[in-house]
Amino acid sequence: MALLEVHDLCVGFRMYRSFYRRSLGFAVDHLSLSAEPGQILGIVGASGSGKSLLAHAIMGLLPHNTVVQGEISYDGQPITKQRLPELRRTELALIPQSISYLDPLKRVRSQLIEGRTPDAEELEQIAERFGFQPGDLAKYPFQLSGGMARRILLATAMLSSARLIIADEPTPGLPVDLARQMLADFRSLADEGRSVIIISHDVDLIAAVADRVAILNRGRLVGEMSSHEFTHPDESDTDPYAKALWKALPQNDFITSVSGKADSC
Repeated sequence: MALLEVHDLCVGFRMYRSFYRRSLGFAVDHLSLSAEPGQILGIVGASGSGKSLLAHAIMGLLPHNTVVQGEISYDGQPITKQRLPELRRTELALIPQSISYLDPLKRVRSQLIEGRTPDAEELEQIAERFGFQPGDLAKYPFQLSGGMARRILLATAMLSSARLIIADEPTPGLPVDLARQMLADFRSLADEGRSVIIISHDVDLIAAVADRVAILNRGRLVGEMSSHEFTHPDESDTDPYAKALWKALPQNDFITSVSGKADSC
């Protein structure tokens, strides 16, 4: 059974077009997908395709002017407002794009080990694993570089006991060797039976690590397939937009014209 199920999800925003007139525009349009235990689901698409909105909808982190339709279920039960706080503490982990999610008033160490009391040796191992100096763990987020702060977000989620981990653009700002280690860590987490969702513009990243790939275009799901089907589009009946995303890479045919239009909810 799928750990996460998203069914017919629409995410829209109420916006004022003038002083008296307000309209509703949808940025995620009738989207359905699932995430399985023991697998990595990669989500790709151009900027504005709804990838981050999907992650925030799952985590219940959308702004107050948002309209959400459809259903999101975790472990066979709908995710409700009443259920969300406990799920975010114990079952769900988000690695967000923005480092503003770090608490500016807490030292790095306390954010990494929240709810646990590791000894000095474990703290040293954590620092080494994620490329920190031991003294970095005693700093506040504002004392870190942007790349180091992103590593704190990454480490916080990966050290948690969450069964569903959502990584939203996890690679920017990371050294190549650390990015490779991160991919190996994601694979290990999935092999433990957890479910990992990686959202990325980096098509190569998705292709290298994901079991399945979901392609979004203007808020709609235009294709979902195995990683092999995504990276070998000429061998199967792949959606033209998904095929173009892969072929637009320089090492492939470098075809850059893709198109597609979403309907409104």
